Amino acid sequence: MPEKIHTFWQELKRRKVIRVITVYAAAAFVILELVDIVAPSLGLPAWTLNLVIVLLCIGFILSIILSWVYDLTPEGIKKTKSVKKDEKVERTFSSKGWKIATYISIAVIIGLILINILNRETKLEGLEKSFAVLPFENLSSDEENAWFSDGITDVIINQLSKISSYRVIGRTSTLKYKEEKKSIPEIGEELGVNYIIEGTVQRQENEMRISVQLVRVLNEDHIWSDLYDRDLKDIFNVQTDIAKRIADELKTALTPEEKELVEKKYTENPEAYNLYLQGRFFWGTRTEEGLSKSVEYFKKAIALDPDYALAYAGLADAYFIQGYWGWLPKEEGYAMAEETVLKALGIDNNLAEAHTVMGALHAWKEWNWEKARDELEYAINLDPKYVTAHHYYSELLDILGENKKAREQINRAIELDPFLPVLHNLSRAYYYNEGRLEYAYNEYNNLQELDPGYGNGAVHWGKFYIHIRKKEDLKAVEEIKKALKMDLSTDVEAGRADTLYNNSGIDGVISWLIELELQDSIPDPIKLARLYLMLGQKEEALTCLEKGLEDKYKSISLIYNLLDFNILRSETRFQEMIKKLGLPEYAKEE
Repeated sequence: MPEKIHTFWQELKRRKVIRVITVYAAAAFVILELVDIVAPSLGLPAWTLNLVIVLLCIGFILSIILSWVYDLTPEGIKKTKSVKKDEKVERTFSSKGWKIATYISIAVIIGLILINILNRETKLEGLEKSFAVLPFENLSSDEENAWFSDGITDVIINQLSKISSYRVIGRTSTLKYKEEKKSIPEIGEELGVNYIIEGTVQRQENEMRISVQLVRVLNEDHIWSDLYDRDLKDIFNVQTDIAKRIADELKTALTPEEKELVEKKYTENPEAYNLYLQGRFFWGTRTEEGLSKSVEYFKKAIALDPDYALAYAGLADAYFIQGYWGWLPKEEGYAMAEETVLKALGIDNNLAEAHTVMGALHAWKEWNWEKARDELEYAINLDPKYVTAHHYYSELLDILGENKKAREQINRAIELDPFLPVLHNLSRAYYYNEGRLEYAYNEYNNLQELDPGYGNGAVHWGKFYIHIRKKEDLKAVEEIKKALKMDLSTDVEAGRADTLYNNSGIDGVISWLIELELQDSIPDPIKLARLYLMLGQKEEALTCLEKGLEDKYKSISLIYNLLDFNILRSETRFQEMIKKLGLPEYAKEE
């Protein structure tokens, strides 16, 4: 047997098959590396590399066949002569070129392998550890368990966010991919992440099966996957294990503090946690109906676990938003929020969610700006990746006129949750106050793409203000028509804008808008003041703002930094309002 193998090997060498294999392997390796490097920059589809591999395999087989059958001689390409049994094998023509090519090919293969290994290690080490956790697919027959699968998604996001070196996209921005099916590279590019986590969940009574996998966006490499068949009560251990396994696979050394946070359990009751997650989902809608539902779920979670600090924090935040928007009487909503958040802090004083609500209450309920700052900065220190803390802190900084810091905070929030509409709404407001009108206008366009019906006509009102400021009256009229159509659900009132504009110009339209606002049961003093100032009526604008301050209108503190009110800063009545709000004196212009 060894003799036959030796004979066959000699025949391969005689027919130069070994040399062809060596040279071909080196060339193929170079081609694959080039495709791997060039494909992403050229926007080639993900299957390009697979196609090249298939073609190279076919070419490899053909090259072996051809090298076996044909030979390169001084007279050209000829069919290789066979050697009869017992016939001595004579060395045929062998060019120095073949030998040189073979040696070079071997050296190239070894060199490329070493470079590839080192390069991949460097790539992995230098690759930002940024993640998007896609909504886990619910494989259970019971649709009610869809909440359970969403809960798994949320927990993994929260767990990974505890690791300081990781950037994890918020759930709101990944939720769209539950219905909008896109490839891994497309999602990675849209969200600006390097890793995708996806999986499936199946629950049957007290049994669960969770399948999870970690995918590198670059070339869709599957780094790690696992299947968990466990009892439902083991859900928290599974979620902790997933976070740790991902950290291990990406060679992330957890600090003792990070390890403690990842392993921390806020409740031992899986059903309470599921109810809490449902509450957070509806809280995130920031609609009157959604907030009412969130309150119900938070209360149910607390009923199952009276020591559930996170559920108290969520309930407090829901009460706060209901009070702010008047979906509860403001004083009642704020009082309930304060009572509930103190319960949360009494159970766990290290909850970023609870300190965030407390900061918001200091700002909007008490106008205690320094206490608000302390609480919100503490919340961010506890959890630098809690989007709402950055959101609320940016609002405080905007109120105080600290535009640069407000921009930093809202940009950080958007980085963590890029498709959350409320963040883009705030971003455009900050651009407007900075006088960067084109940026503000672009953010309105982003907002319309994310949520076409956001705030009913709020986007069109915003564009109206921008066009007025730029003296683009006709465009302003078009935007206000769209706003009124959405606010009033009728074309009749909106149609009057054209008539008034043709008869009385933009001033006629603005006067009419003032009349419409005054007919509201609770007129918006800030909107009225802005409209009066467009007509040059300072006294009327000041009177509106004074009434708003007296009534403690929800957002009256915004007057300090709103661009439209810069013209009032020298007015004594306006300065008195600023003092009553406890806001700093304006810096004197040189």
